[in-house]
Amino acid sequence: MGGADTGTGERGFAPGYRAPEYEGDAETPHWDRAAHFRTHEGLGSRREYGRKRAGRWADVEADEARGSLLLNFIVVGGVVAVITAVPTWWIAREEVRKAAVKVQKKENG
Repeated sequence: MGGADTGTGERGFAPGYRAPEYEGDAETPHWDRAAHFRTHEGLGSRREYGRKRAGRWADVEADEARGSLLLNFIVVGGVVAVITAVPTWWIAREEVRKAAVKVQKKENG
């Protein structure tokens, strides 16, 4: 399998294949196993530190974000009241205005 005509040679991308010297594929001369593992040596400890750090602040952020239930109720209730009161007031005002215009037209005409 493989060969010069396919460009893959003996080594390919078969699952579970490892080069005999376990230094990477001969077709990838840029691979440096030692440098690769030096780069990623402390990855686990950095992840663990990040989890601990995030866990420390999670409780503080949750308490700050929660706020007061009463305050949230008042704010949401106020917004809903304004949303319903303003259009109601506006419609009532327009009806009164239209009625006044009709009365003036009857008086004048």
